[in-house]
Amino acid sequence: MTFGTNDRSRTVIAHNIMYEGPSTVTNDFLESWRNFVPFPSYQVFQRGVYFSVELVPNRLAAISLNTLYWFDSNKGKSVGSAVCLHIHIAGSAAVDGCPKKGNDPGTLELDWLEVQLKIYRSRKMQVWLTGHVAPTEGDYFPRCFTRYGEIALRYQDTILGHLFGHKNLDHFIIHSIDDILAPTPPMRITGRKKESLIADKLHAEFKELSKQKKVDYDDYFIVNIGPSVIPEYTPSIRVFTYNVTGADSDGSSPVAKVDDEPLDSEEMNASKIDCRKKDNKNKKKCVFKKPRHANKRSPSRRNTLWSPTGYAQFYIPESSWTNVSRPPLYELEYVTYSLSNLRDANVTLIPQHLLPPELRGGSIETLAKSNYAPFGLRDLTIPSWIKFARKLGQRKKLWKRFRDVMFLET
Repeated sequence: MTFGTNDRSRTVIAHNIMYEGPSTVTNDFLESWRNFVPFPSYQVFQRGVYFSVELVPNRLAAISLNTLYWFDSNKGKSVGSAVCLHIHIAGSAAVDGCPKKGNDPGTLELDWLEVQLKIYRSRKMQVWLTGHVAPTEGDYFPRCFTRYGEIALRYQDTILGHLFGHKNLDHFIIHSIDDILAPTPPMRITGRKKESLIADKLHAEFKELSKQKKVDYDDYFIVNIGPSVIPEYTPSIRVFTYNVTGADSDGSSPVAKVDDEPLDSEEMNASKIDCRKKDNKNKKKCVFKKPRHANKRSPSRRNTLWSPTGYAQFYIPESSWTNVSRPPLYELEYVTYSLSNLRDANVTLIPQHLLPPELRGGSIETLAKSNYAPFGLRDLTIPSWIKFARKLGQRKKLWKRFRDVMFLET
């Protein structure tokens, strides 16, 4: 659950506009979300409608972000105390684009996010980040985008993934350290052809990535953008699966031992870099002026405990939700899994009753012909997403199928 651009409270607020709290708006949402927000998070939630929660105590957490404080459309002017409990200065902007100093709501939220990740990492926990507007150069204020990307890369070994929405287009974005250090000039894609332009831009980026001979996975993070959940487009939901091997053990999980394992030669050399030296200040290990935590054995990089292994996406066809004679029914659209994983006799990834009749107990050959498993990802780790993107940049038929998924019935 996360705060979005169309959310409303009893106190009317303008589309895309969100001021800092505490306010009648944040209090209204706390009242509505009280069953989901842990009591220790109430004060922070009242400040900005963001919070963290432990999904599996002492093992796995999720952080719900309020992306409106970073969204460059949040430039509204105050309309007085009818919006908030305290009166804003007339003509003041809702946010200031995440300046380094001061009490800008976006900066305060990023400061809070960094503290949360630091605490969770010290406890050897893994974390999902979720929000509404995805971090992109075109949608976030430049300083907000840069700071978010810096945090994402610095805590790569702690963050399992980044889940967002807003665009109503099913796709994923790959951000590299180069995007963060030298972001392209902001470009908001609008107009009647914006969806097609987004797809073309994405394909161009995947093509460019496919040309690289070597990829340093330390320098990337993946942003997943889900399709719509409301009938304005095509309602869709995702059902994720995770690696839970060892989750029942009483003691430290494999995740907790990531930092205790011996470093390989590449990691040894990186750890010896002294970022205080002038000659090293522009090296990628030093550019953020704070420690970077990336490890190829972490769950975001290797399929181990808590790693996401894939998802099945279900949708409501237009013919179903417009049929007033019966409740709308979800149908399977596609799965990310490889055919071999989907037919593994020892693992049930999708309950049989959720599968189309032709796939229940079917062979790999039947699955291949059905087109329900077109992508074949081994898991949802960073290396798997990047390898998939490189294939999308090279294979025309695969890209066409992916593009069809992006625009399902839209």
